[in-house]
Amino acid sequence: TNAQTTDERGVVMASTAVMMVGGPTKGTRFRPLSLTLMKPLFPIAGKPLVMHPVLACSKIKDLLQVVLVGFYPKADMESLDTALLSRELGVPVTYVQEEAGGYGSAGGLHRFKDIILEGDPKYIFVLNCDVCSDYPLDELLASHRRNPQAEATMLVKEVDAETAKQHGNVVLDPSKGGQVLHYAEKPGSLVSKTVNCGIYVFSAPAIFDEIGAILESMAAAADAETQSFHDDLQLMSTTASQWKKDQGGAAGPLQPKLGMPDVFIHLVEKKVLYSYYCKGFWEVLKNPGLTLKFSALYLGEMGSELALARARLKGGPEIVGNVYIHPDAVVHPTARIGSNVAIEAGAVVG
Repeated sequence: TNAQTTDERGVVMASTAVMMVGGPTKGTRFRPLSLTLMKPLFPIAGKPLVMHPVLACSKIKDLLQVVLVGFYPKADMESLDTALLSRELGVPVTYVQEEAGGYGSAGGLHRFKDIILEGDPKYIFVLNCDVCSDYPLDELLASHRRNPQAEATMLVKEVDAETAKQHGNVVLDPSKGGQVLHYAEKPGSLVSKTVNCGIYVFSAPAIFDEIGAILESMAAAADAETQSFHDDLQLMSTTASQWKKDQGGAAGPLQPKLGMPDVFIHLVEKKVLYSYYCKGFWEVLKNPGLTLKFSALYLGEMGSELALARARLKGGPEIVGNVYIHPDAVVHPTARIGSNVAIEAGAVVG
């Protein structure tokens, strides 16, 4: 087993990973595929979409747990075998459900602060399940630790101008370890061709203090605004006093929504947001047509070792290129499979 990572005092620098999976009001661009199967469970390269980033968390040293955060009903997520994932990773994998509509990505993170901080992690990885990447999580953490001032480090990548307009634009200073100088979420006009990849590492518990401060500020502003309205309108916002009472535990149902872009802008102002360049592949699953590209990328990452081993054992089939064959699939030995093909459980070929 790998030696544990410790700080200068000998304290283990453990991590927790959080997977943002969204909910039923999201993924409309993924229709019609999402009409019959919700996006996180859609099969890509023989596995549900969300399994790929979860299994990538095996790269994280001293991992304590993986927490999936979303607002899909728990019954809808039951087909995801979290027990199997827990066995494969060697750490607990659990799904926690936000109230209907969710709290935004940063708000959802804060909503389950107590669960995420179990075991006293020093770092919190946050990933989005619809991002396809080779997940350089160990390199991301190493980059984060090289910058003592960093409270957050995001994975970034250089893309073309049209793609950049659809993502968060990042202006950074390479001479300062990749410090982020400016952040603009999906700007109408191009700010930078360097974009936010949706994969982050945060220092804990500092990030929760930052999110809490932003939420308290939002609540205070809403409280001041409601002073000029009637009592019935005051029910529409969260008061600062209500929010302060809740700082010791999970947020109540009146917690405002808060997205990551607002947090990044706040961290930029404090000069504690840094970046790490993605050297491998990266794509976001924005529409059904990209499922084929996702499969090809993940199959290329996974390789065909299992399919080839099965073929040698059973005298076939012929494997061409990158192929995944589920152990429960039936494939005739005379078949020719490939390339970039995934055959799922229960399938019969030939």
